[in-house]
Amino acid sequence: MRHPEQLRRLVILSGSYAHDGWWPDVEASFSSINADMFKDSEIVKQYDSLGNDPAHFPEFVKKVMHIDLKPYDWSKEVKNIKAPLFMAIGDADGIRYEHAVALFKAMGGGKMGDIHGLPKSRLAILPGTTHIGMMYRMDWIVPMIEEFLEADLNAAPPTF
Repeated sequence: MRHPEQLRRLVILSGSYAHDGWWPDVEASFSSINADMFKDSEIVKQYDSLGNDPAHFPEFVKKVMHIDLKPYDWSKEVKNIKAPLFMAIGDADGIRYEHAVALFKAMGGGKMGDIHGLPKSRLAILPGTTHIGMMYRMDWIVPMIEEFLEADLNAAPPTF
């Protein structure tokens, strides 16, 4: 049975809401990222499979990286989102754990569910997973997202 709150849920995979959400060495590397680095990668294959003109891939990379080359901070805006959030990062991701945890706490997480009840939002840190490697973990991620999207977020936590 669908619950009314199911219509308003947010999923973020390996995302940052402020430029300092990246590990400093990762952020420092952004200016050197170019299309040649992705040659024969799954990212290029996916780009091509969607009917994009392969000749425009370098332009696409520049546009994507342009976002991260300038400082940004959407902390206030993202922490004011009322929809429950599912956020996943890898344990070897470019996103700092503290960054993800801060958002999770702002969305009601960070408390013991057995005492305070389960939060509506969720955080997953996937073992042995990098930022790019997230795309290879869909067999883990998709079931978690499906469960989150279908869950009764008002359910009581399990008891003894």
